[in-house]
Amino acid sequence: MGGFKVKKMSPGYKQTIGEKWNKDQYLRESDTLECTFFKCEIGFVLIDKKNAGDYFRVHGLQDLDFMLYIEYSTDNNVLILGTIVLEDKNFPLVLCPTEYWLNFYGDFYFDYPNKNDYGFGYSSLKHSHHLKVLYPERDEGDLYMCGRIRYKRWNELYIGYKILKRNEPKAKMDEIDLLTQKLVCSNDSNENNYHTYLYERSIYGWSKIISYPHNYNQIFLQNIFYLYYKEHITLKEIEKKGLDYTGETDYIRTKLRATAIKPACIIKIANIRGSLQLYDNNIMKTSPKTPKNSSYQIVYIEKKDFNILKKFSCNIFIEKLNEKISGNKILDRYYSHTFDGKLAKIDRLGNKLFIDKLRFDNTLKEFGKYNCTLEPYMGTKLDESEKLIERLGIIFIPSKDLDIIRKVYWKHYHVMSLECDEKISDYATIQDIAVYINNMSETYQYSKDPRIFKKIGKTIVLNKANLEEKGAYVKDAYIECTYIVDGYNATFNVFIMGSILGKENVTIRIRKEDSQDNNGVFIGILTFLTLIIVSIIVALAIIELKRRKKKRAARMAKSTTSTSDNSVASESETSEVTKGKKSVIMSKNIKNISKDNIVKKNK
Repeated sequence: MGGFKVKKMSPGYKQTIGEKWNKDQYLRESDTLECTFFKCEIGFVLIDKKNAGDYFRVHGLQDLDFMLYIEYSTDNNVLILGTIVLEDKNFPLVLCPTEYWLNFYGDFYFDYPNKNDYGFGYSSLKHSHHLKVLYPERDEGDLYMCGRIRYKRWNELYIGYKILKRNEPKAKMDEIDLLTQKLVCSNDSNENNYHTYLYERSIYGWSKIISYPHNYNQIFLQNIFYLYYKEHITLKEIEKKGLDYTGETDYIRTKLRATAIKPACIIKIANIRGSLQLYDNNIMKTSPKTPKNSSYQIVYIEKKDFNILKKFSCNIFIEKLNEKISGNKILDRYYSHTFDGKLAKIDRLGNKLFIDKLRFDNTLKEFGKYNCTLEPYMGTKLDESEKLIERLGIIFIPSKDLDIIRKVYWKHYHVMSLECDEKISDYATIQDIAVYINNMSETYQYSKDPRIFKKIGKTIVLNKANLEEKGAYVKDAYIECTYIVDGYNATFNVFIMGSILGKENVTIRIRKEDSQDNNGVFIGILTFLTLIIVSIIVALAIIELKRRKKKRAARMAKSTTSTSDNSVASESETSEVTKGKKSVIMSKNIKNISKDNIVKKNK
């Protein structure tokens, strides 16, 4: 177990291989080829009767007799370096080959399975080996892979250890509070005394361990840390003697292959309380100091944020209690691999509508209540630690520097409605109304004189019938609606600019009596006056029509008399001509006279 070794049989040829030693590369003559725990010589082998070693580096390969390409393989494509006993989850440090374990001349490369962890080493190991934490990548796995060789033709050979699992003794796990404690084993205060590794296990059964440098300073929920004491006796011996630290002289070196250094301690991070907070471009817009009797916070939308698309985020905030604790700045993303905060609109049935972007404008549609909800980072079920996260509700309202202005138009005064909505959605109620009408010096205010206002449906309306008796030509009106957020001492204003489109000037003449009959009396008077005016117009039209008929008849009679000849006629005939136009036209003497001739004679 642990590799193989091939010895040259023919003395008539010299063989040359490429080799790395302490990061240096050179060609050397060798009578053997091996791939064992200590080194692995593969790839191209130069065969020549006369020359060997660095001769080919200087003079090239033109005089070379022939060349071999060596690939090592096994039945399962795995080269087992040794067997390690794993007690429960006490993952040990073991010696693993690196890329410098291979010779350099062969068109292949060494690939690490975990790109985030190359382990650590000592100069005594000549860079050929590093120490890494051994663990099964899957729960049912019984192999640990240090790396793999990838050959020119993409064949592969994995390099690693066989794991012999035992359930006892159980791994002991300490729990610390990172808000008050350092990441160290007991009876110690210096984090630099340890090689620290971070263990992560996914919900799909995969596990990984990576080196955790102390300047990285990022910790997540459910992280488990393995700490290995730097002054461990075996580590100190390896640092001094390299692979010869065991003192064994035989080629197999059983102790070296079974080197397994247990962790000094295993640390689990105690769950930490946090709260959901609203962020705008990484700037916190809410406060972790939410009053306990309130589940919502007011967020004011300023003028600079008005009528543009805004993208908010909900993140979990953890307040740092002691900034002097080493590594305490690592907690800003503690829950980010477990929970995902999202901005949502929640209806009465509890349905969530997740919000990506908002645009606040004069319609007030996007203002109002929202929630930062806690969602699972993966899957559909929340982790039990969700109980430690304080939820957040938000109410967006306009700030004092932001004027919400609406423009309305009425056809004429009688349809003009001076009103404010009594409520805005489910978060604000009218507090005050101020109405200004052009050419009126007085302001009509709801808080001072509510009697002149009335409720119609879902609006509060200024009752025009109760205004002071005063004449004014109404053209414009200005309404200021002041709202207060329900349950909070926060107000905002909505301004309504109203104009009358009609050209007529309407005069207000209304008594200040608080009577509901005033409107009826006013309408009755207007109706009566309208009927009189219409009657007069009709009468005048009839008189004018009759006058025009008489005038026309007289003109025609005069015209007929002046055009008759001097023939003698009886009084009755003359009378007939005078009485009817028909008799005149039908008269034999004048029936051929044109209208033009009649006009001329009249002249």
